[in-house]
Amino acid sequence: MKRIFNQNPILSIILISGLFFIPFLGKVHLFDWDEVNFAEISREMIASNNYMQPQINYMPFYEKPPLFMWLQVLSMKVFGINEFAARFPNALFGIIVLCSLFIIGRRHFSARMAWFWVLSMGASLTPHFYFKTGLIDPVFNFFIFHAIYSFCYLFIWKENSTRQNILQTFLSALFAALAVMTKGPVAIILIVGTLGFAWILLKFKNLPNIGYTILWIPMVLFLSGLWFAYETHLHGNKYMNEFITYQIRLFQTEDAKHGGTLLFHPIALLLGCFPASIFMWSAFKKNIPLTSQFNNILYKVMLSCFIVVLVVFSLVQTKIIHYSSMDYYPMTFFSALGLAYLTKESLSFNKIQVFLLGFIGCIWSIALIFTPFAGLNIEKIKPFIHDANFLNQLETPIEWNAWASLFGIIFAGIYFYGLFLLRKKQIQKAVILLFVACVFCIQIVMLYYIPRIEKMVQGALIEFCQEHKTEDANQCALYMKSYAMFYYSERKPFENVEDTFKHLHYLYQPIQKDCYFFLRTIDTAKLDHSMGPKTYKMYNKNGFTFYKREK
Repeated sequence: MKRIFNQNPILSIILISGLFFIPFLGKVHLFDWDEVNFAEISREMIASNNYMQPQINYMPFYEKPPLFMWLQVLSMKVFGINEFAARFPNALFGIIVLCSLFIIGRRHFSARMAWFWVLSMGASLTPHFYFKTGLIDPVFNFFIFHAIYSFCYLFIWKENSTRQNILQTFLSALFAALAVMTKGPVAIILIVGTLGFAWILLKFKNLPNIGYTILWIPMVLFLSGLWFAYETHLHGNKYMNEFITYQIRLFQTEDAKHGGTLLFHPIALLLGCFPASIFMWSAFKKNIPLTSQFNNILYKVMLSCFIVVLVVFSLVQTKIIHYSSMDYYPMTFFSALGLAYLTKESLSFNKIQVFLLGFIGCIWSIALIFTPFAGLNIEKIKPFIHDANFLNQLETPIEWNAWASLFGIIFAGIYFYGLFLLRKKQIQKAVILLFVACVFCIQIVMLYYIPRIEKMVQGALIEFCQEHKTEDANQCALYMKSYAMFYYSERKPFENVEDTFKHLHYLYQPIQKDCYFFLRTIDTAKLDHSMGPKTYKMYNKNGFTFYKREK
């Protein structure tokens, strides 16, 4: 097995990562809203034959450029419009990411470091999980990383040929432009902020050639501006104005109540990018070998990236866990560097790292072991829960089995045996076992726990949308943000030209067809006293209340 890995490492990575990333992508419904949001834009592109302008409810969507949705469209053309197709682009990029990290790690450091980088990215919890979602961030982060990595060559431009410098300038600009086309100008903030702060960490000793830097800027503007210019030509300045307004609002206000403290992202990264988040601190030992000038530059650039991403998204008022996911690249880089050093020199982790590995491992073990028992004893738990909406969701009939606790026991057995080997200073075997345990944990969560959580959180809503999708009727969300009603009702083009989320007028104004409404049960008091004519309540189910108004 070791010989096969050494002889065909890229093929091995493709086969193993494909085995973990691709199967069961369509096992659960898309989660409202982000996953459904992007998939619905892609579905509407196909339904309306309008591939150039992102739309929701067949109205312009000003929050994101279209590149990621184009990838989903291609996937949907191949696999059909379904959950698997919506998530397949990220699974494919997951394979590409691991291959590229191996190539970069082996080129500049060693095969040992390269394999640990693949393990750190592919077997840590949330990095692995995001490659199995329909979120935009894995693709965005890939382009950001490669824009930064390609630019690193310009810090040593004197050692390169003119042709290589021009090529790296173009590649960096191309990846930066693709990042802008994926998520917007925040890409430029992260790239320029990372490179600028890295130059400070390098004590201004490696000044990129001003000529290549000046060339980089118009390249990025030109390549990323092609679609924006075309959109402006077709529809005027409204998209650009609304797009910029949205980007500013994200920095200044909490979007859709996604707020949090300054510690939100540090905690999310510590628990989510586990165990790489613990291993990474070994890379900051004084004797870490950086055998070339480029290695030292890449080290400082990754440190800069980690700090800049953490600071920027801690300052942004909207706090969502995947906003800081770009930090998975520097964190897994440092994890790999530290692990390669420790295993080569037969050194040990410090006591704080060992404690955190044990503590967080205990948290995951307890969660996996006792969640099925909690599900079987819901009535005993309810008195301790004070969230009315969550209590309504707990009414969802979900089949739990006590035997599922065996998953947690198996995880704990593998994981803590790894910790035992760690204490015996069998570092490499221990680390591999810890990663294996984490991959096992992810698969169990995805296959057993996530389907049950999804059913509890949004099952009734999606079931309702699908039940009534064949009727000539509108579906509207009240006092909540949702895209599920569009995607899972398979809304046809041009049925509704009203503002996407302002549906209260359907309660009072004349309507041309029947209309279904849904809202969280805890919000029904806002509606009952002001219902329009021919509007009646249908039923409550698992935290949602459904109404119908006849034409």
